[in-house]
Amino acid sequence: MTSPGRWGPYRFDLPLLAGPRWDGVVSPQTAGDNRPSSAVLAVLNLEGIFCRYEDADTQLERIASFSRDIATREMQDIYREPVKPELIAQRIKEIKQQGAVGRGPR
Repeated sequence: MTSPGRWGPYRFDLPLLAGPRWDGVVSPQTAGDNRPSSAVLAVLNLEGIFCRYEDADTQLERIASFSRDIATREMQDIYREPVKPELIAQRIKEIKQQGAVGRGPR
């Protein structure tokens, strides 16, 4: 940020940085839902669930149901699905359509 509450040309009254490792916390929808009440900078996880699965919510529901004894094995299975470049473009478009500032990490 160039100064408190600013990042380049963007002003963030109540900054929320949606980190790229938090697939289950910040979706493209969440980034847009928070935009009216606070400025949100959405950093898309290019290797995350939203870039691997068209219906990412199904995978997130699966993850929420895992017991400790199977969670690691099942998460590894979920992340075996390849990243789909067309989903990256789609997710960035979804974020921007909602008026949130969005980009993939450099």
